[in-house]
Parts: sequence; C-alpha cells; structure tokens
Amino acid sequence: MFWDQEYEFHITGCYKDSSTFYLSLFPNWKTSLLPLEEPLNATDIRYSYFAGLPDDIWNKDLPPASATFLSQFKETNLYKELSRLRLLK
Repeated sequence: MFWDQEYEFHITGCYKDSSTFYLSLFPNWKTSLLPLEEPLNATDIRYSYFAGLPDDIWNKDLPPASATFLSQFKETNLYKELSRLRLLK
C-alpha cells in the first residue's frame, strides 16, 4: 500500500538534542528545519505511537490530518513490522 510506488521523501524537524541525530542521516532527502514547537515532542509521540499506546496518548497535540493518517497507518502490516523492529532494540 505505502511502498508499491515511488515517493519523494522530505524530513521536517528541529535539532533539539541527541535524539534528533537522524535528521542528518539522509543527505539525499529534502530537509526543513523548524524551531522547537511546545508542547509537540516528536520523540515522545514516536515512542507512544510505536509502543502501541492508545491514540489519545500520542495524538493529542497533533494536527487532525496527521492524527488521522497515523491512525490509519496503524492498521497496516508495515506499521506492525516497524513496531516489532522497534521492540527488538
């Protein structure tokens, strides 16, 4: 569903601390660096989302379109695989 066609990737984020090292790992992708937005914390959202916590824990500060997309993506096999790989760390 998500990987059966070509996509152009774009990373949006901000340099906050050591957890944002990944922003520099994809030199061929477009990158937009933004100022830190409180109370939005992508590290906490990723942790809660991939840990399988209830939606109201991780989506409360997200824009509605982002929350809807991520809720739908949670139903895919790719999400399940990414969550499983995250737990192997």
